Amino acid sequence: MFGWLKGRKKTGIPKLYDNIETPEFCRFMSVDSYKAIRKFPRLTILPLSSANDCEEENYFGAGFSRLIIRNLMLVRNISILGPGDTPTSPLSVLQQHSDYMKSGIFVGGSVRCRSHQISITLTVIAVGGKAIKRTIEEPDGPSALHACCELIAKSVRGRVTDDTRRMWIAGVPTDFFNYVTRLGFMRLGLEREDPDRCKLAIELAKESPNLAVAADGMTNDCRQLMLDLMKQDPYDAHICFLLFILFWESTGHEPEAFQFIRRGIELAPGHGKCHMCAPHAAHPDSMSHMLMHSELGYVLLPNNTFAINNYVINLLESDRPPSEAMAIAEKGIATDPYDPGNYNRMIELFMQMGNNKMALQLAYRLDDLYHPMHKRTAYCLRQNPQCEMLMDAGEYDPVVENRHLIQKLESTLRSA
Repeated sequence: MFGWLKGRKKTGIPKLYDNIETPEFCRFMSVDSYKAIRKFPRLTILPLSSANDCEEENYFGAGFSRLIIRNLMLVRNISILGPGDTPTSPLSVLQQHSDYMKSGIFVGGSVRCRSHQISITLTVIAVGGKAIKRTIEEPDGPSALHACCELIAKSVRGRVTDDTRRMWIAGVPTDFFNYVTRLGFMRLGLEREDPDRCKLAIELAKESPNLAVAADGMTNDCRQLMLDLMKQDPYDAHICFLLFILFWESTGHEPEAFQFIRRGIELAPGHGKCHMCAPHAAHPDSMSHMLMHSELGYVLLPNNTFAINNYVINLLESDRPPSEAMAIAEKGIATDPYDPGNYNRMIELFMQMGNNKMALQLAYRLDDLYHPMHKRTAYCLRQNPQCEMLMDAGEYDPVVENRHLIQKLESTLRSA
């Protein structure tokens, strides 16, 4: 099902479609689809904790919930938060944070594993706090997984078709309990920077190549293995996003990268991160269409400051009133005060509005954020590959740039 790009700057990247270079290729989402996706219920699938605090069952519950995420992303009228944004805390812990629990529907529960039975107790908490609690008992893992997916989808009126079930069945590991437990250990027991995490991800991928979920733990060195996983598990929407991030260079129109975004959204129309990133690599003649994707990223990822920042950028580029973007940028700072992106957006907005005094006040706050630089701030700065490359080459220093801006604004205000 894959062709291969030849004679282009980027080699070895699968070509998923014809005519990927055209503006029309980027305009695949209709206005009616955009309006429908805006109203999708938003679900967060939390790790299932053990009812008796058994460490192995906790790992099993975390891996099991990752397979639920994979499957429910394929239900075409709901939105599932991706694994990278999903908290690793169980529902009982997250319920202590009432503000966070207002951002959508949360699914948690507990798990018990016996030699001839898996018992899953699921709790679905809707916006407003109403809870649905059900227990599922099945003789094996695949049956329990599919029963849980059916139950969760039904609780939010998700449309599960025969095609959906066929895609679910295609994504079952060969040695279910062993694979799922180790997948959960990769999620809960190993830090992102731990080299053993990538080593375990590679082992899982080789043992069950029909599943792409192991790609969550892989580093950039695994690009060929990740491409192989996508071929063998063509129904995993999230690996499309991971491959976009892997190949995106932040150079403007990048059709080879954009095609992964399109494939991810076609598989999972409610994939917030694919919508959020669509404008990054789209054809310049499709940018008016990209505002819909950017807004969907903002709507589907209410606690993601990158989605907020990207939406503000696209609003400004679409000549919308600065006041509209200002309110959203303020929300971004409140959501994550360590992300410099929304500070920069608000500085730009104040300067655009001629309010250099407020722009200077924010530049001072940004300077405080850089001294000393928080780990989260450094992480955010490096999410744009072009910015990361320039920083590593010594050609861009955000601290120095902000200091220059402060001097410019101070000079402007003195001479006013």
